[in-house]
Amino acid sequence: MTFQAEVKAKSPCPTGKRVIAGGYSLTGALPRSLTVLTSYPETGPAVVTDGWIVEFRNNTSMNLGVVNVTVFATCVAK
Repeated sequence: MTFQAEVKAKSPCPTGKRVIAGGYSLTGALPRSLTVLTSYPETGPAVVTDGWIVEFRNNTSMNLGVVNVTVFATCVAK
């Protein structure tokens, strides 16, 4: 991940489910160098697929290389 780059990652719920909670996990060479900007549910009448979204930014002055981002969504029947 390059300097000042932003990444948005989403974990969608299966069809017929709605999101009630979520979170994330970071692994790789320098995952603690990422700043979490937001972590929130994506839900509502205008949303096609409910899910959990996390947005990150590399605020360091270096290229972080590969950082693995895993986003989790807890979904229940609608």
